[in-house]
Amino acid sequence: SLPGDVKCPPRHPQKKLLREACGRLMPAEVMNRRKTGFFLPIATWMRRDLRDVSEAAIRRVAQLPFLEGLEARRVWQDFVAEKPSMHWSRPLALVVLRSYLLRVEAESQPAT
Repeated sequence: SLPGDVKCPPRHPQKKLLREACGRLMPAEVMNRRKTGFFLPIATWMRRDLRDVSEAAIRRVAQLPFLEGLEARRVWQDFVAEKPSMHWSRPLALVVLRSYLLRVEAESQPAT
């Protein structure tokens, strides 16, 4: 709820208040480095720790009447084979679709 000119005063580094609050706690090289991003290893998770869950979801999605099952399975196979043209977001979309459909199905069940 602070005004913008307090949070980000002109001609000051980003996150000025955070830098002032933590300045004595953080090493100078951390405080003065450029902003960096981060990534989540989703492809690795899907190929390893989440592989069984992902494959089960793909199998179920491949059975849906409104999707082409062979194509859904090909997406997964190309992903597992690490084909450069297959980004992890494509099989993830199918896994998420399965999760969404399970949620919709559960919500449509009458309460007991």
